[in-house]
Amino acid sequence: MRKIILIVAVLAFVNGCKLTEQPEFVEINKVAVVSADLNTVTLEAEAIFINHNNVGGKLKTDNIDVFIDDNLIAKVSSEEFKVPSKNEFMIPLSVNFDTSKLIDSKNNGLLGTLVKQLLNKKVNVRFSGEIIYIVAGFKASYPIDHTEEIEIK
Repeated sequence: MRKIILIVAVLAFVNGCKLTEQPEFVEINKVAVVSADLNTVTLEAEAIFINHNNVGGKLKTDNIDVFIDDNLIAKVSSEEFKVPSKNEFMIPLSVNFDTSKLIDSKNNGLLGTLVKQLLNKKVNVRFSGEIIYIVAGFKASYPIDHTEEIEIK
């Protein structure tokens, strides 16, 4: 009888943990310019997830490229983010880049982007890449491709 109870308890524990079920990616939102001056621009966005698991994990966001009007400007770089269990959570995506990248001669059309910013104050910002989820040897990725028009103030 003890063996049956032990087996049932172990199976219930293993089934309840769901180590191989990855958190659900909901959306990227709140893309905005946090600061902008003659030398640097800082963009921020939020990646929203829901974790239905009883177990947390980690997310890595260093494989995301940032484009302004289809020109590669920077990569998102951050430390691993700890995923809470059974919760909705947000990962901040922050990007700093030098304004000289907007007028770099190697990137055709970026001078036009700068002129467009000065005249219209609106640009298309695209986050493209993947976010990696890691827990107990299990690894999954979320493809990210989000474009949003933002205003430079």
